[in-house]
Amino acid sequence: MDYRLARATDLGTLAELRWQSRTDEDGETPQCSHSEFTAACERFLLKGLTSSAYWLAVEDNRIVSHICVQQVPMIPRPCRIDDRWGYITNAYTLPLFRNQGIGETLMRHVIAWAQTEELELLIVWPSDRAISFYRKLGFKSENDILQRTLRPY
Repeated sequence: MDYRLARATDLGTLAELRWQSRTDEDGETPQCSHSEFTAACERFLLKGLTSSAYWLAVEDNRIVSHICVQQVPMIPRPCRIDDRWGYITNAYTLPLFRNQGIGETLMRHVIAWAQTEELELLIVWPSDRAISFYRKLGFKSENDILQRTLRPY
């Protein structure tokens, strides 16, 4: 298994996997065509290559798992003028490759990378089934986040 950062040539596959994860597994009803979605998603991911990190687990040139870390710049503080934190999103492992430690190893690469990048923290809003996965990797409920929903999901 190869664990690496995504390249521009990976974005079409990542867009396809996003479609698959959201429609097949999460049961979302598409409001656009498959081709419209993948083109828009690929454009979005391309813009994010400079402000996000897309981590991949690749086996035989096939992306089997991925995690995105969107870097969020912080307002300068006297103790640190240039600082960022990371928002983990779009984490997905193909069903055939689950429960083999691939996602955990990939997340360990993400954490090591985030430490090297000196991000202040990583946050995630996991699904109920993913909470134990993140807790095993050192994530915990430390601060209560207040949220005001502005529109339905």
